Amino acid sequence: MAAIEQLITSYNDSIPYVWTGLEVINSSISPANNTNWGYFYRKGIFDSPTYLPWGPGNPSASSTYNRTLYKKPDNELYSGPSTTANSYVCEYEEALKQPVSNLEQKCANLTSSSVLTLFVNDVCYVLNPVNKNYNDAKVSCNALSGYNGHLAHIRTMGELWVAEALRAAADVPYARIGIEKTNTSITDVYTGWYLTTPIDQPVLATFLPWATDGNDPGQYSMGIKGDYPKSFEMLVNTGTRPFICQYASVTTATTTTTTTTTTAGANCTVYSAWADWSTCSQSCDKGVRSREVMYNISESCNSSMTPAYQYESCTTGVQCKSSSTKMTTLKSECMSKAGSHYAYSSCYFLANISGTQADASDYCVTQGGQLASLFGEDLVSQLGSLFLQFSSVQAWIGLKYTGGKLKWMVDNAPHALFENIATPPTGSECYALVSDRSSPNEVENPRLSPMACSASLQQAICMKSDHIYSSYSVQGGKKVIEAESPESVTTEIDSSGCGARCSEIIGCVGFNFNPSDGSCIPTKVSPAMPSIIDGITSYTVQVESSWNFYERI
Repeated sequence: MAAIEQLITSYNDSIPYVWTGLEVINSSISPANNTNWGYFYRKGIFDSPTYLPWGPGNPSASSTYNRTLYKKPDNELYSGPSTTANSYVCEYEEALKQPVSNLEQKCANLTSSSVLTLFVNDVCYVLNPVNKNYNDAKVSCNALSGYNGHLAHIRTMGELWVAEALRAAADVPYARIGIEKTNTSITDVYTGWYLTTPIDQPVLATFLPWATDGNDPGQYSMGIKGDYPKSFEMLVNTGTRPFICQYASVTTATTTTTTTTTTAGANCTVYSAWADWSTCSQSCDKGVRSREVMYNISESCNSSMTPAYQYESCTTGVQCKSSSTKMTTLKSECMSKAGSHYAYSSCYFLANISGTQADASDYCVTQGGQLASLFGEDLVSQLGSLFLQFSSVQAWIGLKYTGGKLKWMVDNAPHALFENIATPPTGSECYALVSDRSSPNEVENPRLSPMACSASLQQAICMKSDHIYSSYSVQGGKKVIEAESPESVTTEIDSSGCGARCSEIIGCVGFNFNPSDGSCIPTKVSPAMPSIIDGITSYTVQVESSWNFYERI
């Protein structure tokens, strides 16, 4: 409070009152209750304060006195109605600082005086105070070019608080949201409500904080009113009201599939919706996500979730551990070809070639490449995810179990990353990358699977590699020590020469270079990989001021 008092005095000593962020938590509980007040944040969460220096007779028991003012002359807090116009003090915390996305910029640039916006959790919420009926409002969320908008989906208390903040700021009694009763023959007033958009299949609404009055049969759309947190009231479809839109941080609609099945003699509609993205892979802009199939809930069908998993690559723009901005001819060609993936200075592509692993290897050579060596553990998920966009995959890679160790067949060199994998069954010494769209087990996809070397598969993963020096990152003052089978030290004129030596070694993902004496040590490991595999250390990183570590990316 001392900081606020000083700010007011420095700015304009004549200001007696300023709004603070202290609000009533629950409108159904008397505002006179001290425990019913909290400091709200934009995400709808709040802190319950212990220091509440109320002025005499405050807080008021009046239900409209649900906000708080600081009064400088008294150095105390007073409750008041939110409709009163007063000055206000904003607070910005370094800990809450977030990167600004393209969507947030567009959201903030909606400067029309007729709309109000809030950007919370990568979603842009827009209140349009123009009165529209439900059908017109449902197709009017198109203010942001390139983003699919729809009437707001309120699924949590946090999202409800955001919508309520917009409604209150616009000073409108009601605001339409994207929840409707899709089956008007259901007579129960409080069942049959779904989250809807103009293009996607409806999803059952499970968060329904009903208002204590105003909910009558014959009303099939939803709005919120100023009784937070009991805010949901049914609205007549033909009635005109302001509406709240939301725009998510993706530019395409959620992929959905509709089928029909039979449960206990009844026809049940099946909708499938993508789950959230998984953690992005370590080195590139690819990752894995799964899809679950949800059965539409009705009186004649049972509600259930079925683990029918599929996989896709991440959207662009996700934050990953490292990425290369340097463009080479190979990288440009690879990125422009559908179904190809560039990582670790190499282009990986799926070839439709029927035959044994040896046949697959020969074919890749005719394409100017080789049967794929996977430089990083994350490539298993990256490639499996990418190729699963098109179909299930069972494709040869250049890995084979010989002499008691897994080795890359192109030069018979062991690769530390896969050295501790379980011994494959006798007769299944060659390996394929497998991703099955119909697999019921999410953790099994994608994976490396042992195969009989004489087996005839229909696919192979080939690779073409750039010189390592065409795409790399540098960690100054670091030296990576490979635990098993390290390469010998050589002397090179410069780091480019060291990179050339690394490029000649299959499985080389980086190199240590000491510019003071030209010492060069190629490695098959890097900090992008796990340092411990099956309890065994694969590498360590030493702080050495005279060394630099160069890594494929």
